[in-house]
Amino acid sequence: MPLVMNLARAIDIFVTSITGFILTGTPDTPTSTGWTHITGFVQGLRQRWQARQKRAQAKEEARSPSERRRRKWIAKTAFYSLMLFAFFLTGGPKGWRLNYDLVMTGIAIGAVMDVELDEAARRKVIHGALQALDRNSRVLSTTHEEVERRDKEGTKEGNLGFSVAKSPRITVTSVKLGGPADRAGLEVGDTIIALGDLTLTNKIIRPQSVITYYIRTLNEVDEIDVTVERDGALVNLLVAIEKSRIDWAHRVGNFDGILQILVTKFSPGMTAQVRQIIDAERVKAPIRGVLFDMRGNPGGWSSETAELASLFLPERTVIAHRTGRAIHFPLDSETTTSEPEAYPDIKQVGVIINRNSASAAEQFSAMVKDYEMGPVVGEVSYGKGSSQKQFTYPGGPVFRLTTARFTGPKGTLIDGVGVKPDVLPTSEDGKVENWDEVIEKARQDMLAKTLP
Repeated sequence: MPLVMNLARAIDIFVTSITGFILTGTPDTPTSTGWTHITGFVQGLRQRWQARQKRAQAKEEARSPSERRRRKWIAKTAFYSLMLFAFFLTGGPKGWRLNYDLVMTGIAIGAVMDVELDEAARRKVIHGALQALDRNSRVLSTTHEEVERRDKEGTKEGNLGFSVAKSPRITVTSVKLGGPADRAGLEVGDTIIALGDLTLTNKIIRPQSVITYYIRTLNEVDEIDVTVERDGALVNLLVAIEKSRIDWAHRVGNFDGILQILVTKFSPGMTAQVRQIIDAERVKAPIRGVLFDMRGNPGGWSSETAELASLFLPERTVIAHRTGRAIHFPLDSETTTSEPEAYPDIKQVGVIINRNSASAAEQFSAMVKDYEMGPVVGEVSYGKGSSQKQFTYPGGPVFRLTTARFTGPKGTLIDGVGVKPDVLPTSEDGKVENWDEVIEKARQDMLAKTLP
């Protein structure tokens, strides 16, 4: 109790001194009584510590020699186990050497390098180091972080209700029935020249990504001018912006029972959108096969790959093999379907890919190829057969590290080589010269295999 009273009086004296300084500019000088309380508090702490040490020493002396040795052995074992765990947790010999190099380099940069180490510069340093180790590891920009958050949460955003592909110009491949673009008069086959003040050129690698990004910047706009080329003439359309969740799956058309669906990204909710399209189409006419257009699809969530595969494969079917590391230990696993087959009557599943189809899109294409579910047509894909996890630390950026690599269920390699179509393009640069011809042949092949 005296210890607590001394502490309370010491705090009171400290507050009084600070208050006097704020009001008069001169701190109040503690009286001799005040110093007595402060000294009493400190001495009380010291006496308690000494009493505790004496009790601990008395307990130790009361123990037998064998008990003392046993306790020392347990303490040493716990200490060295903790050190060993910390050693491996931070990367083992190579990891400790890397940590040492990074710390020493950071000290040198901060001490003598003539640069401003602001947040942007620090992000660049970390990003450059990750890129030097692996091309798919990176620091995420704040814009990228926000886009991924919106995808995961299903945030309602500006949606124009159409999708595009580049073949070779940026062409409308599907228009959502009853959507904003449909109401404005946009048609499949129109060539997009401009979206508002954004002119689309042949230099754009992933036009769907560009359009999605542009839509997401339209916070205060209710409509947008779309310029298209149709039958050799320019047509200007005014398309209203509809606040809804971004569509990742689009119906292209039903061609004699072969349903063609464009999948732009493996984002949460994509498989549910595919099911809606298939279910709506089955009411109108039988579906013999589904042809997925994944040109320009950058991938996304591997869980969506498993869900999409579950529509056409039995439960617990292996769709990919994964190898990686988990805290320095090798990790081998299999990705399998987790739900019963939704459409056992659909016998053919095909995929259209190009050189910009990557990651989850390649995983799905390799699965179709390994199980001979249907044709894989187009160009050799990008070659990103790896998966990443996101990490961060207090005050630091969000960064993504490659933690595993995957192959098809029967070993089809993806990383660094890409998924090869059934028939390679004949052009020297490996590009498809006539997409319409390639896609039509794929439809006919699928149809022929489903007929009795």
